[in-house]
Amino acid sequence: MEYKEPPTLPYDIYCLVVDVLAADDSDSRLRYRTLRSCALTSSAWLTRAHFHLYRKVVLRTRQTLLSFARTIADSPHHFAPLIEHIDVKVSPALGCGWPNDHRQVDIPVPPAAIAQMAKLQSARFAGSFQFAETPASLLAFVRAFAACGALRKVALHGFFIPQFRDLVAIVWAFPHMASLSLVECGWCTPRSGLELPDPNVFPGRCQNLDKLLCPFAIPNLEPIPIPICAKPPAIAAFTSLTRITIVFSALQWPITLLAHVRSEHVRELTMKLSADCLSDDESAADAARLDDLLQRAPLRGIRRVTVVPFWQDARRGHLYRDEWVRTVQARLPQCHSRSILRTPTP
Repeated sequence: MEYKEPPTLPYDIYCLVVDVLAADDSDSRLRYRTLRSCALTSSAWLTRAHFHLYRKVVLRTRQTLLSFARTIADSPHHFAPLIEHIDVKVSPALGCGWPNDHRQVDIPVPPAAIAQMAKLQSARFAGSFQFAETPASLLAFVRAFAACGALRKVALHGFFIPQFRDLVAIVWAFPHMASLSLVECGWCTPRSGLELPDPNVFPGRCQNLDKLLCPFAIPNLEPIPIPICAKPPAIAAFTSLTRITIVFSALQWPITLLAHVRSEHVRELTMKLSADCLSDDESAADAARLDDLLQRAPLRGIRRVTVVPFWQDARRGHLYRDEWVRTVQARLPQCHSRSILRTPTP
């Protein structure tokens, strides 16, 4: 039988197929894998697939950022001009891969490659209050985007900088910015000592700014039991909280903290804890107090209580996880009966 080449479609049809696949953002991971497969399948699909893959770049973990850094450094003229939106988060949260020490955070994206992002319209950078302060490498990374002439929208989320003037200097570095969002950002400088940078260094500062978002309400809070944060009554001041994340190794801390919550809007509580502190015999009474506390106002409105265990021995955690889950359900029976208790599998 004579072999015949399969029929080919016009290039415009190929582009439409890739466009339809890219438009489905119901599952971002599946979308990424599909577009990547398109790029590897045919040279006719490559350009269009790259367009959608790099049009909006979302970097949530250290691994994805390092992979992006290598790609953009190797071919800055090819990939950088495709980027229109970038969203970067640097946090030592579980599963993100970043070190807990802010001094050890490295972001190896060359500024020269960032300067090639000629079509970049918006950039969002998220830090984390889990760091003692926002890593210097992240601040330098943000400043490098000032070279992007088309950048009009900038958002900083969770930045903590010792000096107020340093935060202002970052904002002033974007002369073409029209929209600025500062969410959950802070500094240590006392109000009486607030200083601004030298305005002569930033002649075009905020000249096009016409939209500023700087909410005062803090919806998400992650208190940790260290001396600087060990003032549980202070949480009463956060009356707009919707989500609380607590890291601890003994139940007394979250019980004391949650007893001072006054926000009636809390809907999610995440507890990251030592696996033993909810399952050993000594914790039974404290667990009962915690369970009762979560049924009373203002915490009665919580819709999800997520318990994330830390195991000193990963192998032991794997072997005894099912038993641990049953113990947690027994220790928090009221949460379990309301179907709000979650014990996610790692």
